Parts: sequence; structure tokens; C-alpha cells
Amino acid sequence: MMDHSGLLRFVIAVAMLSASAFLPGRQCAAAPFGDSIRPFLKSHCVRCHNSKKPSAELNLERFGDATDVASEFRVWELVLRSVRHEEMPPEDAPQPAAKDRAAFSKELKNLLLVEARRSDGDPGPVPSRRLSNSEYDATIHDLTRFDIRPAKDFPVDPASGEGFDNTGEALAMSPGLFRKQFSAAEFVADHAVLTARGLEFAPHPVVSFADRQKYGEQAILRFYEKHAVDYAVYFEALRAYRNRPANQNSRSLEEWAGGRKLSRRYLRALDDALAATDGDAYFLKWLRARWNELPADPAAARDGVRKLAGDVAKLARELGPKEDPAIVANAGNGPIDHLARRARTAAARGTFDPANLAKLSVSISDLPTESTPPAVRKSGEAFCRLFPNRFGYVDPTRGLSAGFHLIEGFFRDDAPLRRLVLDDDENRELDRLWNELEFSTNIAERMLRGFVFFERSERNFLKHRDFDGFKEEDPDLTKDDTLARFEAVYLKRSNVKATGDELARHPITRFFADIRAGLRRRAATLEAARPIYRIDILAFAERAYRQPLAPDETRKIEAFYDALCGDPEHGVEAAVRAAIVRILVSPKFAMLDVPAPPGDTVAPLPDFALASRLSYFLWSGPPDAELLALAKAGTLNDPKALREQARRMIRDPKAERFAREFFGQWLGYRDFLRQETIDRRTFPKFDDSLKTAIFEEPTRWIAAIVRNDEPILQLLTGDSTYVNKPLAAHYGLPFPGGGDEWVRVEGLRKHGRSGLFGMAVVLARHSQPQRTSPVKRGFWVVHKLLGEHIPPPPPDVAVLPAKETDTNGKTIRELLAAHVADAKCAKCHQRFDSYGLGMEGFDPTGRARSKDLAGRPVDDRVRWPDGTETRGTPAFADRVAASRLDEYTDTLCRKFLGYALGRSLLLSDQPLLDRMRAELGANGYRLAPLFELVATSPQFRQQRGRDFSAARYRERLSTGARP
Repeated sequence: MMDHSGLLRFVIAVAMLSASAFLPGRQCAAAPFGDSIRPFLKSHCVRCHNSKKPSAELNLERFGDATDVASEFRVWELVLRSVRHEEMPPEDAPQPAAKDRAAFSKELKNLLLVEARRSDGDPGPVPSRRLSNSEYDATIHDLTRFDIRPAKDFPVDPASGEGFDNTGEALAMSPGLFRKQFSAAEFVADHAVLTARGLEFAPHPVVSFADRQKYGEQAILRFYEKHAVDYAVYFEALRAYRNRPANQNSRSLEEWAGGRKLSRRYLRALDDALAATDGDAYFLKWLRARWNELPADPAAARDGVRKLAGDVAKLARELGPKEDPAIVANAGNGPIDHLARRARTAAARGTFDPANLAKLSVSISDLPTESTPPAVRKSGEAFCRLFPNRFGYVDPTRGLSAGFHLIEGFFRDDAPLRRLVLDDDENRELDRLWNELEFSTNIAERMLRGFVFFERSERNFLKHRDFDGFKEEDPDLTKDDTLARFEAVYLKRSNVKATGDELARHPITRFFADIRAGLRRRAATLEAARPIYRIDILAFAERAYRQPLAPDETRKIEAFYDALCGDPEHGVEAAVRAAIVRILVSPKFAMLDVPAPPGDTVAPLPDFALASRLSYFLWSGPPDAELLALAKAGTLNDPKALREQARRMIRDPKAERFAREFFGQWLGYRDFLRQETIDRRTFPKFDDSLKTAIFEEPTRWIAAIVRNDEPILQLLTGDSTYVNKPLAAHYGLPFPGGGDEWVRVEGLRKHGRSGLFGMAVVLARHSQPQRTSPVKRGFWVVHKLLGEHIPPPPPDVAVLPAKETDTNGKTIRELLAAHVADAKCAKCHQRFDSYGLGMEGFDPTGRARSKDLAGRPVDDRVRWPDGTETRGTPAFADRVAASRLDEYTDTLCRKFLGYALGRSLLLSDQPLLDRMRAELGANGYRLAPLFELVATSPQFRQQRGRDFSAARYRERLSTGARP
């Protein structure tokens, strides 16, 4: 417990923070102050807090009337709270009678309310501030579409105002933080991908060749996987179509394929082949016979389909040409010859090789094996066209790599997929992905320089003096005249004598032709994309700045980009990355700054500033296109538009950020992952996967409550939650989902849980490493949920044992009872210990228990002030919801408004708080009306003028004039 001087030092500190935000207004009638408040102060306070020797530097004699009280209302709110909770006067001073204490509290509360109403509608300051760390990360996510978290190394944000880190009082910029933001901007720029179509972002840095290869390859591999052909799936789809129910007879085969996300083209080709009567006597005849033999019973047919599909795949591999090895690691092999072999292999996909007929493992009736009659050849060619040995080749370890030792390169081998499976749009998309891979990796130049290195350093072919003028590192190596000389020397040293068409078809000639074509294609693409990147950078800046660019801003960004593009030391790619960094270190990105308009009254916030205020309130991130469009049209400040947007935004998945940031900070669980509160040797099942699930649970649950507009009383008495497999096991619940799935579960109260009181994140966060802590848990209830001010304990307070097994046979309840026998401890502990004991049915990790770690039965009784008792968390939660609903809703509203405005609350905010509480009660304690009420309030939509005067504002209100 804090002594009275310590408490008042705290009061003074709070008052100093708030005094500048509220200026004294016109004096009101002093009667309430003089008749009841001043006498109480004189009798019980000014003996210590006077002008001659002010204890804790607080002089209560200087307050002469109600206006003086209003000017420093934070002091008086805490004085009111201290007197009501009997923290003041101190224990060694004469105590006021209960009726005098009650009368003083009532008069002071009424006085503050009267003064608040005299300034109702004062929007207060709109503090300039930087983005918080979580807002910075969310903004980058929305700009790039990826959760790359560049703020992870920033210093922890301080909290201020009503206890949040989004307040102007806390979020200042320092030189050290600016340096970290500059590094973060470079980190974001490293994720920029320059494509032929414009600027994109990757989920990982794409600066090195390997990074770019990974990004481009993964896109192609995802495409191949999406369009992969599984014969069993296609045969089963075709069988189901032919046996479809009568009510689906009107569906075409193409519609049937589309509904199953299969290739319309290939399913049609299979159907045509199976239905044809072309007289094929071998391979297709075998296929049709097997197909027609499938049983009518669906289960038996599925087994037959799987066997048929396996045999078709086996036969396709055996009838096709033999493949050359895709990977050649021997440095003595010539790279050009190897690439030529790969090209021949790719060109032979879907062709028939009669030499393999004698080695077939699938039995084909009447098939001659010693010779290949034309009918057999025709049948084999038809079968292989429909069933190629591969639809495309991807090396299991090297992906799309050309697969030649140390030379970087890619090899495309997917002709059957393009011919048989893909439609025109899909073929264009696949071509685009391959072009993007080659463009972003600059593979033609990379392959050329790797070729020179390999041929000189590994195969020693270029060590002849004729090649001395061709170096891997030479900048001119890619120029046309250098390549022409290099090709001529290479042909000569390779002893190539061919001329004319034969020379044009030679692998060496084709290799150099491919390199030249790749270099020219990339240079032309880059030049064509340069103005596209400029447009994309300007669009990125507009989204980053959250408003249209001014003409001067546009000119500066364009000039910066163009200058770097034309600089030989930089070039287009460096210019793009530098422009991104320039944008992200601008105050227009990193700050939320709304300059005060001229004048001495209030004015509407500019629409773009209002769009940002709303989006950072509800999404902790930037406004989306719809918000910006309304701001651009100048209609966002309309209350109807604001209400509609608030309703839309809380249903958006991004509203999960509100659940994490607002509720996570208010209720104290947002930092759970950063803290290690549990001794894992004592609780070995508390691993990282469980800890992460425990952290995610409240955000998922509360986000659903907000999104579905369910009563916020569920935080106290809720019967549902969201769990994944580890968390369900921890709670002892059946889990109907699978894998990493999260599912909603009902009926928690019958398992002894209720709302937040039974949630592991609260129970574990407020425990000791090796035992529960009723003190911490109870303090969390009354301080966080119910808004009580509890002074910190004195420095000489006794410490309870670290383990439940080290208590000399006593339970934690018995130790606490002994602890609060000390009067200086009892005054505070009697306010919350019993609440914490009501959650003793859960161990430090939040797992339900009936015995403590020492094997003693758990006692989770709660004794209430009226002498009654409840047992178990659900009954305890019900009693809190019934008996302390006002404190809960009052705390919720104060926290909600402080978070929305990003500042400390003012006395003039009290009428809005009263309306918020009334709105909650009138709408079944649902939050949706609260979002709308706050978003349309003067505090949210307006700002003070540069020369604002609280006195003049109040005077205008009192005379009925427009403020």
C-alpha cells in the first residue's frame, strides 16, 4: 500500500500531464465548492497540503472555486477516488464520518459533471504523433500485402493517455528511432520485385539472385501444382459425369470439369478418346476395354479407376523415349552439349519410341514385339500424345534449374501441359510467369557469365590464349560485338566446320543466339517498364501518405527517381528501391500530423485526416481505397457516411487488429509472447506451440464478438471460445477440426470456464512461474476490468513462497489470510484477493485442476461483501457481471474513447462517456453502436483551432452561439 505522500506525488504527476490540455473557463457559481467541498478540505486535507508546507508538493488551499477544480480535474478525480476508497486521509490522521465522506464525494462528483457539461463538444487536441510499432507493421503489411514486420527491432513503445501506445503524449520521434526507421525502410525496399508489368512486393527479400529465383520459381511451381494431372482424378470425374443424376443431365462435360477445377480441355480429350471407334487394335483398345470393364458399384469402380490410372501412367513412361539425366555434375562435360540434350528430351515429350515395346510391364493383347507395324506405331503415337511420359519436368531438388554443375540457368520442359491441359488464358499466364522469372533474375547475363567461369575454371576450355579477351567480370561481355567475337572464337576452338543452315542449327550457335535474345529481351523490357515503375512509385507514395500527392511532391519524387535511373552508378532497380526508402522515411508516412486550422474555435478534420483517424482506430492501419475515395469526394465527414464505414470496417478481417491492439493493451495480454511467465521445467507441456495458441485465442474470440456484434458482457460470462488442437487438449475439450485449424467451441461453462476469467492467457499471464497468484489475478480483475485504482504495495511487504509445495503445509488461501491480518495490507488486499481465489481452479498455465501442486484440494470460494459465497469461475463471473456492471462498462467506455482519440481524456469528454454508457445499456451491451457514436462525435470529427480558447468556447456554448 502507498502512503499518502506517495499517492499525491502520483496525483501531481498526472495533473502536470493534463493541465496543458485543458484551460480554465468562465467562473461558475462557487456555492457547491464553498459550502461543502472547502470545509471538508479544511477539516481533513489542508493540515498537510497547504501553501506554507505542501505535503507531496500539493497545495489544496490554492483552489478557490469550481473553475479552479475544473482546470486540474485529473487531480480532483484522483482525490475523489482516494476519498471514496478511504485511501485518504492517511491512517494516522483523524478520519471523517462516513456521511461526511459520502457527502464530499457526491458534491465533488456533481461539481465535476457540471463543469464537464459546460464544455460538452470540445474536441480537445488532436496530438501529432508517429505511428506506433504495431501500426507501422500493419501499414507496411497493407502496402506490400505481406507480414514482413520491419518494426520488430524498434524500441518498445511507451504507453500513455488511458494506457495505450497510440497516444500523442507518448509517441515522439528520436534520432535513434529515425535511424531504425531508415533501416526498416531499406528492409521493405529489399522486398520490392521489378516485373515486366510493374512494381510488386515479395514475402521475403529479393536482392540476391537466389532470392529472386526463389520468388519466380515458387510462382511457376504453384502454377504447375495447381494444373497437375492425376489420371485417377480425371478418370473418376469422367466416370461420375457419365453416371450423373438425371437432374444434372443438362450440364456439359466442360461445366462438369470446371466445377471440379479440372482442365476442360483434357477431360474432353479423354472422353473423346474413350468414346472413339477409330479401329485402334492396341493401346487405345486396351484402354477402352479396361474402362468398359469398370464395375457399376461406385466403391469397386474407384478401386478399378486407381489401378487403371496407375497402369496408364506406367505405360506412358515405358512407351516414351528414354530421358537423359537432368543433373550432370561432372565438370568435364561440355555445358552446351548438355543443354542440347535437355532440349532434345523436352522436344520428345509425348512421342512414341518403338524400341521400348519389348520391355513393357503392362500386358497388351496381340502386340508384336519383334517389329513395329504401321498400325502399332500409329496406336503408340496416339496413346503417347494423350498420355505423355511427363506433362512437365521439375527436378525434385533443383526445381527449374538447368541442372548443369556450376552454371545458373533455367530449363523449361512443359510442352505437353501447354498442349493438352491449359487453355489460352492459362498458357498466357504461364508464359508470363516464365518471362518474369527470366527478367527478374537477369538469367541471360547470369548464365553467360557462369558459362565463362565454368569453361575457364572447371573445364579449362577457355584457358587457351584465344580466349584471353573474354572475362567473366568484364562489363562489356554482354555487348553484341563482344559476344560476336566470343562466339566466333568458341566455334573455331570447338572445331566446328558447319556452314549455312547447318551452322545455324548447331548447339553452339543456338546457345549464343539464346543468350543474345535473352539480353535484348530484358533490356527492352526494362526500358519499357521504367515509366511504369515511376507510376507505381507515385501510387505507392499516395497510399503510404494516405492522401493524394501535391504537385510539388509528385515533381520531387519523379525527379529523384529519374536522376537515379540515369546515373550509371545506380540504374533503374536501385532507383526504385531508393525511392521506396525516401517515401517511407518521410514524415508524411511515419507521422499522423494534422496541423491546427486558423481561428479560435473548432473546425472539422480534413477528410483525409479523418480517414486515417478512423482506419488507425479500427484497423491499426491505413485507410483502404473505399475510405480514400470518400475522403477525396469530401463526403466522409458526413455522420451517415461515418456510421456506414464504421459498420463496414468492423466486419472486415482487419478488425482483428482492433481486438488485438485495444483489448490486448487494455486487458494486458498483448505482450504475452514476449514474456516468459511459466517455469517450463515444472510445466513441461507448456511449449511454444501452446503458448502461441494461448496468445491467439482471445484475439480470435473477441474479434468474432466484435464482427458478429455480440454482447460485450461475454468477456465476463461467455460460454464459447476459439481453439486449435493444442489449446483444445490443454483445456480438455474435444476438437472437431484438423491440422492448424481454429474452430469455435461452445459449452465452456460446464467445464468450469467463463469468459476471460477462464482464459489461459489471463491465468498464465497473472501467475508466478511455479504457482498460481490469486493476488495478481484478483488485481487484474479489479484494476484492469473494473478500473479501480490500487496503490502499489509498500517496499517491506512480505513475499509468499515461490512454490505451492514450499508453504509448510498451508494453502495459498491460508497464507493470504495471514498476510492481510496486517492492517496496512488488508485495506488493498480485501478489494481483490477473494476475486483471485475464485480462479484457483486453474493452475499457472490455465489448465483446470482440482488439486494444487502439493496435492491439496483446491478451494475456489469467493466471499462477497454481503457475506454470501460463490464457488467456481462461472458463478464468480456471473456475480461480477451482476454486481459490478457499472464499473465494468465505465472502464470499457473510458478505455474505448481514450484509444479512439489517441489522447488522455478531458473533463469535457465526460458527457460523451455518459452517452456511451447509455448507448451500451440500450443496445444489449453490443459494441457496434459505440463505434458509430464515437466515430460521429465532435471529439472524433473535429479539432481545435490554432488560437482555441476554452473560456471563449464555453462562453459561446452558454449563450447558445455556434462554437
